[in-house]
Amino acid sequence: MLPPANRLRRTFDFRRVYERSRTFTTPSIIFRFRPNDRSHIRVGIVVSSRVSKKATVRNRIRRRLREAMRRALKHVAAPYDIILAPRRPAAERKFSDLVQECQVFLGRIQNITVPPLPKGHNQ
Repeated sequence: MLPPANRLRRTFDFRRVYERSRTFTTPSIIFRFRPNDRSHIRVGIVVSSRVSKKATVRNRIRRRLREAMRRALKHVAAPYDIILAPRRPAAERKFSDLVQECQVFLGRIQNITVPPLPKGHNQ
């Protein structure tokens, strides 16, 4: 389980990430991310019914991605808001593959230089 400080929950925050984000794609996950004004990463997970019609499968994917991100976040200090949107192959992937994809993504965003948010920017 992700600590509460690392969870993206409000609709406003999700909308802001969707409107002004960069995208990184792996075979089974689409990552959307943007810098935030906090000192830590916040993560939200959106599993579409296109991935699976069964709620149990979608919930399993959500739990696995949450745990994969929790393990991978130990090594990252960059402050970002991130939304994970799994694709259909995520349902069949091994957990270790999902963890590896999250680690690759987080390693990539550490090397990306994003301009800081302007002062007084409405968050």
